Amino acid sequence: MKRRYFTIPLILAALVLLIFIQSASNRITSPDRARLRDRHYEILAAPAEHGMEITSHNAPDGTPYLLCQGLPATGEKGLTLRGQLQQRQVPLASDPAAILLLHGHGSRRESQLAIAERFCAAGFTCLLPDLPGHGQHPAPTATFGKREVPLLLHLLAHARAEHQIPEKVGLFGLSQGGAIALQLAAADPQQFTAVASLSSFAHLKKVMTTTAERKSPALAALVPAVQLNLRLQHRFDPKEISPARAAQKISIPTFLAHGAKDSFVPATHAQTISNSLPANTPRSLHIVPQATHGNVLLLGHEIYADLTEFFLLSEPS
Repeated sequence: MKRRYFTIPLILAALVLLIFIQSASNRITSPDRARLRDRHYEILAAPAEHGMEITSHNAPDGTPYLLCQGLPATGEKGLTLRGQLQQRQVPLASDPAAILLLHGHGSRRESQLAIAERFCAAGFTCLLPDLPGHGQHPAPTATFGKREVPLLLHLLAHARAEHQIPEKVGLFGLSQGGAIALQLAAADPQQFTAVASLSSFAHLKKVMTTTAERKSPALAALVPAVQLNLRLQHRFDPKEISPARAAQKISIPTFLAHGAKDSFVPATHAQTISNSLPANTPRSLHIVPQATHGNVLLLGHEIYADLTEFFLLSEPS
């Protein structure tokens, strides 16, 4: 009888651990799907006031995306950007040019509309997809690049056929999107003019470990079990997701920006990625004072102008 009473707490403890491991895995691969916010509705309701024509589409595999094209009349954000570029004597895009914009973890395609507004004002067409596990994408799980990279290459092929997107496009991504952008640039650099990655991690496994360690040693001890569950359940190994390793194969111009006070993904990750780039790869590293993980674009001084100039000067002559 004593053995039975002793066994029940062990079984309950094991169940609690299994539930925790499954819950942690779900938060990584299937975050709560972000809802549209007022600022998104504002742009979608009157895109012309923001200097854009916006249309919604679906790729053959079901990937939903927005196509944003610039209009002659530019919104307030676009006018500000154009003024900054004029002061720098940087001309707007004269030939067809496009940028693929990738959102962060737990976000959605519409979160990139205000960014697209600036790029469209400079003459770029912008593609804004929902990534797997996010927005309206039919795929249930995110894999931080493993399945996203081939999916996005198929999306670009579709967009070229349907919308006359140029053969080479720019890549822009925030956080998770920045990590995927770097992996995409490494997978097929011939398709891209340049890549900009903001607040990206260098190694996914390291972020998982350090995040758990900040909360408690007990959580950190469970990280290997969470990683094993991701491999078994989702066929996705966090150890394989390494933008720093991908950077070793990037030959196109690379723009990196990171918040100096980012406690979630420290700025050392950006430095690691920069150091991993081949010696002859043009690169630009911006550490933004006072910025944390989610506000680099808000606090970076003229960072939109820096980004747009970067993409404009990287366009084929």
